[in-house]
Amino acid sequence: MADLHALIPDASAAWREIPALADVEADRLAACVLHPREPWWRRRCCAKALDGRVPTDSVDALEALVHDETLESELRGAVLLALASRPRDARRDRL
Repeated sequence: MADLHALIPDASAAWREIPALADVEADRLAACVLHPREPWWRRRCCAKALDGRVPTDSVDALEALVHDETLESELRGAVLLALASRPRDARRDRL
């Protein structure tokens, strides 16, 4: 199991593609995105890696994160894109 801190060691990773994140379970990625003590740049990387595979049980919390104006816009935008990548029949049109 890949260590997210090893895969995303510093803020410069926020601006690179990290192919190894595709092998990390979606639940682990979502947990990192939702963890308030993780830095925004690590959370952003994990949010980008959720593209097309957002866990259903994380949707409500991720939607709340998008609406939290105290968070970095880069993080909120990455989460919004991940949520938008869900199949249309799995989305709720309330964002």
